[in-house]
Amino acid sequence: MAVITASFTYAYAGLPTLCLTNAYGEQTTLTVTGHTGTTFWVSGEIDYTIFGGLVWPCEGKFDLKTHELTYTATNPEPDGCTFWATTVDFWYTVYGVYLSGGFSNDCGNYGSLDAAVAKGACPFSTVKLKPGEYGTSGSKKSLRTKLPLPKGESLEEILKINTIAVTPNPVSNVAKINVSLATSSKITINIYNKEGALVYTVANGIVPAGKHTYTWNLQTRNGIAKSNYYIVKLTTKDDEQSAQILVTR
Repeated sequence: MAVITASFTYAYAGLPTLCLTNAYGEQTTLTVTGHTGTTFWVSGEIDYTIFGGLVWPCEGKFDLKTHELTYTATNPEPDGCTFWATTVDFWYTVYGVYLSGGFSNDCGNYGSLDAAVAKGACPFSTVKLKPGEYGTSGSKKSLRTKLPLPKGESLEEILKINTIAVTPNPVSNVAKINVSLATSSKITINIYNKEGALVYTVANGIVPAGKHTYTWNLQTRNGIAKSNYYIVKLTTKDDEQSAQILVTR
């Protein structure tokens, strides 16, 4: 029988906003728009106005498992690489409070680039270039030396999440529901059938931060669960997460 992988959904009560400052002094404000499993989707903008350009919108993702942050900035007024690129791709790997990676744009400008991230929107500070220096990651050409990075914060700490996983899956006897909480919270763990009706409550109460394991012996309000798909939903004060489970009897 094929193994069913639990699928997770997540809804933020408050979407964290991040300020990423790279070694060129460029600042990108990114807001987390949601996530699937350990993949966080981000959207925001990078400010090229201090270099004579525009504010470009950005879209990307951060993978909590691989520690990789990638996003693409798009020029709202492309000029065919006369001065500015149309798109710039950024990629970083998170190491503690700092990020190491690079950039590449469609005009052929590329290079290595480190960065630091902090919680909150960017202030878009002014950057003073040294004599003879020019360009940015978004320009056709550039000649730059790297600037000192500001003090960073841990991206993993900013993006702490609650998780839920169910094993075995499929299940024929007893399922283990593994929960990890970022903070202490009142929680409920409910089982729903595929029509969305509540069939059983596994847990309901205040639980400290950390990892916890609960069991579901396939009991429902009307007896034992029949063979079918069910949804195990974790609800806390800040969010909801759910995992799909297949019961086979």
